[in-house]
Amino acid sequence: MKFKLTKDRQFVRTVTVLVPNESGGHDEQTLTARFKIADVETVMSSAQPLLDLVLVGLQDCEDSDMSEAEMLEAVKKDVCAAPALVREYNDAVAKKNYG
Repeated sequence: MKFKLTKDRQFVRTVTVLVPNESGGHDEQTLTARFKIADVETVMSSAQPLLDLVLVGLQDCEDSDMSEAEMLEAVKKDVCAAPALVREYNDAVAKKNYG
């Protein structure tokens, strides 16, 4: 397949988040994230956190008191979810570009 350059490249991934539990272990929880691919110049020159640049949507998150926008912001700041989201984005982009 030939490379196709598009301005708004997006992709969806299931992200596994390890959440510490009271037993001393971790529970695996999943959510579905929609990412956009940010160009290298934007990522390198921006003062914004990576997730503010690339995370555009979520599914499979539970909190009846939050709007979708509030949930997106809360997940970006969550100590368990944020690293999992960054890892999934980086892994997807690295695999896409470097096989």
